[in-house]
Amino acid sequence: MNFLFLKHALTLICSNAMDVGEIVDLSGPIGRVEEIGLRFTKLINFYDQEIFVPNRNIANVSRFPHGGVYAYVDIQTPRAADQTKVREMIANVASGLWTQFREIILDQPAIGKLEKAGDGEWNYLRMRFKIWPRQQSLIETTFRQQITSAMKVFDPNYTDWMVTITYRASITMESDAPTV
Repeated sequence: MNFLFLKHALTLICSNAMDVGEIVDLSGPIGRVEEIGLRFTKLINFYDQEIFVPNRNIANVSRFPHGGVYAYVDIQTPRAADQTKVREMIANVASGLWTQFREIILDQPAIGKLEKAGDGEWNYLRMRFKIWPRQQSLIETTFRQQITSAMKVFDPNYTDWMVTITYRASITMESDAPTV
């Protein structure tokens, strides 16, 4: 029986499936790896709780190589509006959200440059948030609602579908990263 515990611990340590300090999803518990022992792996979760996961129960390890999930938010902006004011307003909303939810939003949000969306009446601005895994609802609901409400100053018909959100566990290309 002790050989089985040792086998699971050595498999985790030698396979490099996860390292201390990384955020991982162990098919249920998500947290920062604090310790990989012979019988248990210790995680610190979103609520700062210590979670002891028996090594024999770890079947899948999903790593977040950059310590979280990246949320990319594309915000349509009307071309007729003062783009400096639009960008400033979006930056203020993002900064306020980051100040309020620093435990969920792991880095200061990055704002990209304004891009033209074809020949129509709209531009778009891309933002990037680094968030704790499984906390996407903050961006999906709170941020989207705040941006939609704020954009009504520039266009009273602005709706939430004009804010598109996608997620990635890591950045694959430098061009994906917005510039500040």
